[in-house]
Amino acid sequence: MDVSEDKHITIVSMDIDVRRPTSSVMRQVIVSLVSSALSIVCGSSLSYSGIVVPQILDRENGTSFNVTSKELLWISSSTSLAIPIGVALAGFTMDAWGRLATLKLSVIPNVIGWTLIAAAQNGLMVIFGRMFTGISYGLSSGPAFVYISEVSDSKIRGALLCIPGIFFSIGILLTYFKGWLLHWRWVSWIFLIYSVISVIITLFLPESPSWLISKGRNIEAKKSLQWFRTVKDLGTKKSEDDELNELVEQHVQNVRHSTKTDLRVFLKPTCYKPFMIISVLFAFQQFSGLYVITLNSVIFFKDIRAAIDPYQASVYMGVLRLVVCLFGMWVTNKVGRRSLMMVSAGGMACCMIVSGLFTQWIYEGTTTQTWVPIFTTFIYFIFSSIGLQILPFAIASEIFPQSVRGVMQGLALTICYLLMFASLHSYGMLKEAFGGAPGLQYFFATMSLIAVVFIFLFVPETFRKTLSEIEAYFWHKVFYIK
Repeated sequence: MDVSEDKHITIVSMDIDVRRPTSSVMRQVIVSLVSSALSIVCGSSLSYSGIVVPQILDRENGTSFNVTSKELLWISSSTSLAIPIGVALAGFTMDAWGRLATLKLSVIPNVIGWTLIAAAQNGLMVIFGRMFTGISYGLSSGPAFVYISEVSDSKIRGALLCIPGIFFSIGILLTYFKGWLLHWRWVSWIFLIYSVISVIITLFLPESPSWLISKGRNIEAKKSLQWFRTVKDLGTKKSEDDELNELVEQHVQNVRHSTKTDLRVFLKPTCYKPFMIISVLFAFQQFSGLYVITLNSVIFFKDIRAAIDPYQASVYMGVLRLVVCLFGMWVTNKVGRRSLMMVSAGGMACCMIVSGLFTQWIYEGTTTQTWVPIFTTFIYFIFSSIGLQILPFAIASEIFPQSVRGVMQGLALTICYLLMFASLHSYGMLKEAFGGAPGLQYFFATMSLIAVVFIFLFVPETFRKTLSEIEAYFWHKVFYIK
């Protein structure tokens, strides 16, 4: 049945006998963990430059070929340049083929990419390999967030949407830890095997009820809802039929609003307002130094004259990010998104100011406290991990209408990763323009402070809001403040 042709659709109780779980919350947690598994590979593919560039540059572990400085720059940033290609593809395949099908598709460029890197005989093979892993990253990152947002209850959605970010941090940690111990080729083979396993386990997940409804597959949507809901849920929550009716009605409304012309839906405030807000938020995320430092951590720790081995410091940073992300998963289910992001950005600004001052004094020889910059950098990552690192991605999966959620989130993520490429590719130029590491840290602090003001004025609160409530907000408001 095509729901777009029927304006008065009701779903009567259908006798579909599906084995029910003992806990719907546990089911939602399990599918969130499984659908987020590829985020570990995303974290590893993005941070891989942090181990391969220093090893090739220093000819460590028997690297058998030379690369130019230009090739090293492209090895460092090529993944972020290719991610938008995968994101753009995912934006359409998510809506056309489904959220889970897009996750499964991502394994193809991933296998090609890691194989090229592991077998590389020159810098160009590494660059192309990293571009393929970037395409895979783009294909897999968005669907996980959208899938989780659509299958989870609003009361726990905030916590579950932190899982991809946690797994991403695990991927970064594993990359630096393995790079500390292993040849970069072995690291590539390990992540290739892991990516295949991660896709295989998604075969056992049910598709999103919202997407099934959008395709008129109501019986399958009913089965999917039953998979996520338990018998004891029915005594305290709306029935599955009521919930299914709401999804159908929401889709009918979306179709009704967009049938006159497909382009008009993109000009509605429910599309362009959240797109503008999330794009600016991603700009602050990238130019506050969060990913620039993470993906150039070995070089950055050398620049600030860290008192410990840069590789060791990178591993410690990875452990710290993971621990804080686990804490963030709990706190995001207790505190609003806006408050967390403002505290996060404000704390990042303070840390970069202190780190920049002490780095400058170390350069000038007026202090021997070389532990201060690395300590404040670690605190910087604590603040970033509870807010600005993960919440913009979570918000991007919540704030767009269901009918164009895949496409609009894909466009937003494309902007994000183009900004990431710009920030990574300009790392050396920015450092030179601002007079070295101290000036660059002041720049990161300034961007973080401006982010606080922007979040306060424009970013809406999505904490414990239904997707319908979030969509309704953008019809009437621009400024969040009363």
